[in-house]
Amino acid sequence: TPSNDQWMGFPSGNSQCPYHATFCQPDGEYRLRVEVYIDGGDKQTNKETFDKLHEHKDRIEQELGEPLEWDRLDDRQACRVSLYFPGGMQIIDEDRWSEAKDWLVEAMGRMRDAFGPAIQDL
Repeated sequence: TPSNDQWMGFPSGNSQCPYHATFCQPDGEYRLRVEVYIDGGDKQTNKETFDKLHEHKDRIEQELGEPLEWDRLDDRQACRVSLYFPGGMQIIDEDRWSEAKDWLVEAMGRMRDAFGPAIQDL
């Protein structure tokens, strides 16, 4: 059954750090992103998990081949590390669906490859 959510989760091997594909609106612009979403239910644990992953930032970004948005989100419970689809994107942009789908599959694979070892070591 399709969800009403603007995101879709994918397993990472650690339930605290699933991967997400999500439509979002950071800073007022409609965007599409893939992310590691850190939320094990406890704010302090989430921040510690984020910090442990951030220790691997250089290796992860080198393997990924581009910089990521590292959002500790200190005023919120969860944290995230994101890679954004080039340019704006809304779900109603049907003319870009094929391009967005191809990007999502490729980007999610690169995120899994880059983050996998660090997530498994948590």
